[in-house]
Amino acid sequence: MRIVKPLRLSLVYRTFENAGQPMLTVTGFVGFRLDNAKAIEHEVALWKAVGKTMPDSRLDDFMAKTRGEVVAAGSAFVIGPPQPGTNVRITVNRDDAPKPLVDKELVVFGDRSWTALGMTQPQPFNEMPLSWDRAFGGEGYAENPAGRGYKPIEVDGKKTHPLPNIEYRNRLLTSPGDKPPPASFLPLDVTSPLRMKKTGTYDQKWLETRFPYYPEDFDWEFFNVASPDQRVGDFFTGKETFRIEGMHPEQRVIEGALPPAVARAFIERKATPGELVEVPMHIDTLTFFPSMLIGVVSFRGTVPVDEDDGDDVKTLVGGIDDRDFPREAAHYLHIQRLREDKTEFHAELLDDAPLLPQWFVEPNEIEEGWNDVAEHVQFEHNLRKRGEANRDHELGIVKEKLVAQGFTEEEAAEKLPVIDLTGGDRVPTTLGQIPAAIKRAKEEMDEAKAMLEKRQAEEEKKAREAMAEKGRDFDAERRANLQAAAGPPKKTASEEYQQLERELDQAEARGMDVSERRAELEAVRGRFEELDEMQLSAYRQFGHQMPVPPARLDPDASRERVAEALARHARGESLRRFDFTGIDLAGADLRGADLSQAMFECATFQGAKLSGANLTEAMLGRSCLDGGDFEKVDLTGANLAASTFKGAKLDGANLSKTNWYESNLDGGSFKGSKLETVSFLKTTFGTCDFSGADIHMSSFIESDLTGCKFAGAKSDQLSFIKCKLDRADFSTAQLTRTAFTESSGEIVSFEKARFDRVAFAGEVKFPGAIFKNAFMRHACLRGGYFREADFTEADAEECDFSSADLTGGKLYRMKSPRSLFIRTDLSGADMKSTILMYSLLQKARIYGADFRGSNLFRADLSKVRGDTNTTFEGAYLVQITVAGSLAEEKARARRPAGSR
Repeated sequence: MRIVKPLRLSLVYRTFENAGQPMLTVTGFVGFRLDNAKAIEHEVALWKAVGKTMPDSRLDDFMAKTRGEVVAAGSAFVIGPPQPGTNVRITVNRDDAPKPLVDKELVVFGDRSWTALGMTQPQPFNEMPLSWDRAFGGEGYAENPAGRGYKPIEVDGKKTHPLPNIEYRNRLLTSPGDKPPPASFLPLDVTSPLRMKKTGTYDQKWLETRFPYYPEDFDWEFFNVASPDQRVGDFFTGKETFRIEGMHPEQRVIEGALPPAVARAFIERKATPGELVEVPMHIDTLTFFPSMLIGVVSFRGTVPVDEDDGDDVKTLVGGIDDRDFPREAAHYLHIQRLREDKTEFHAELLDDAPLLPQWFVEPNEIEEGWNDVAEHVQFEHNLRKRGEANRDHELGIVKEKLVAQGFTEEEAAEKLPVIDLTGGDRVPTTLGQIPAAIKRAKEEMDEAKAMLEKRQAEEEKKAREAMAEKGRDFDAERRANLQAAAGPPKKTASEEYQQLERELDQAEARGMDVSERRAELEAVRGRFEELDEMQLSAYRQFGHQMPVPPARLDPDASRERVAEALARHARGESLRRFDFTGIDLAGADLRGADLSQAMFECATFQGAKLSGANLTEAMLGRSCLDGGDFEKVDLTGANLAASTFKGAKLDGANLSKTNWYESNLDGGSFKGSKLETVSFLKTTFGTCDFSGADIHMSSFIESDLTGCKFAGAKSDQLSFIKCKLDRADFSTAQLTRTAFTESSGEIVSFEKARFDRVAFAGEVKFPGAIFKNAFMRHACLRGGYFREADFTEADAEECDFSSADLTGGKLYRMKSPRSLFIRTDLSGADMKSTILMYSLLQKARIYGADFRGSNLFRADLSKVRGDTNTTFEGAYLVQITVAGSLAEEKARARRPAGSR
């Protein structure tokens, strides 16, 4: 279920079933400042308050309540010197109510205990937690086993009888035998007798007619978690006021009103896209965190749904409106469509204003406590202030010099330049400012781009006119310049260094003393060498992106260059960094050669023999290697972008960290090769053979791998993203942490493959896939399309097939205990002799499925949907769950007596 909401609304949903009708309860938590009702808190601040002040309690059960209630968490505070006791009080009123809706006062004492002489004097305190462990109770006292005072306890080997710190004013403890009611403002524990007595009767009748849902006599007030004296007769209207005493470290009394707001909630069902149905909301809980000056208003509503987990609901949309001026549902539908539009980024997506009350104003300052933006914004502001100070200082010096030259103060001021340093003021300090900042930045970028394009056009026009006057062809010369710049760097920094040395030699020959300049030059020699390395490295990595490829050498020059290379290789010399750019190496034999960091851009290798060669970090972009023998070559870090390897042999090669962007590998053989940290993007594969390859931390992106072979390959952290895999062969492959995302393939073979945490994610379609005898434990096929797939005798323990389409699938003798088949479509599937012990098949479609001889011990078949063609003949159905199933009567008739 997708949720669309503002960041200042915490939206939670929960489903349940009553009398056979699934229901969806939506809760909207609106946090606000107790000292400013219109200051709506960010939801992160809300949940931080819960974590800090309710570490042992839950804010809510997220279920519908029968009436309103008040909850508070925190401590009692004594302002000033420590005191032995104080009182705390919470009052909630409404103008139209004859008396307070809630008025509860507690007396709080410091630590004390029973002794033989009676009660000890309370120890003075400044803060006392108002938690259940400070109220009356203790071990063996059902109403509050976490409390104190019920009986003595042993502390450090000594018996002591601590007394409760919190009591009702009208029910104070007077003797060791007293049992006053536990006192707190916190929610009651779920095990409290006050709540447990409302859970209803769980007997055979319930087991047969209502299991696993609530019994017929269940009292829904069970979900009212506050003590009875904190509940009201009906729900709150939102016009209530409150008064809190003694629960803030600096303010004795906190008074205020609830925010004039209402939480709105709408659902969009999958069956009726584009139509929002409102969830009627009311206020059933007020929660106060007085020490943090935060309050929470809980809005809640319930609507019927079709599925007991709400799966029929596509989107939940929420917002906060002005209580007196709620917006139309069409407004929320517009915001939902805007936020779901994936065709274009809208800066408005970051603006929550359309989902908040019209009167809400974003704070001028960054809110503390829910992110680190404040720190970064302050840093930006400090930089700006420092810049302003430096500017003023420098301008002051200039002004003084102008005055010294005879200018008046006014004349000097007029001559000073205006230096604007307001950029720091434009750093967004609130979420609401971000859309405007993004829009402004985009406008400035568009303006700068247009200005640059205009300037370039003007400069080009001038150049064309000037060259035309001299009879020169602008376009031809530009092409020639681009061609000249293509290929390896033409002039290196080392050559420039040598030129400087020659100039010094010439100066010295003329009798000049250049010793100092020569020493300076020698000192930076290493820097020139570093620049060379950087330049060459950049070319080897990105040279293929140059707009014009280098020209191929003419045949004579190419033959001369090849002859030189072959001669050096014959002498056993290294060809490291040798320049093969644009030459024809067709049929050349360079087996075992050291060609590391060599430059082969636009070279031709057709039929060449380079097996065993060292080509690490070589530049092979835009080269032709069709039919070449590259068996066991080391291409680690090589650039192979836009090259062709049609029919090439790279068996056993090390291809780690290579760049294959837009390459063509049609029919290439990569058997037993090593690929680590490789991304194949826009690569053409044809029918490549990766059998036995070792592929780690790599990805195939938007690739057509039709007919490719990965048989026996080993992978770890391998991704196939938006790939086409028709008839691809992964048989006997060992796939570890491998993902097939948004990919598809017909009749893909995974026969006898071994899976370890393999996932088919997103919209995947693998009809007719073959998983026969595969070891695929812990695999995730959730939501995938696997019609007529063959899982015969596969080991699929603890797999997730939920919502997958396995229609007509062959699951004969598949071992899949403890697996998830929730909402799986098994219509017409062959499930004979399948092991499904402890598996969950809730809501699965099993029309015409054949479960003969299968083992369904303790499987959950709740609400499965079958027909008269569904058969469980000879199946082991001991202790299965079939509550609510359309096939319940059929399954019950076949299961042994005593099973469930």
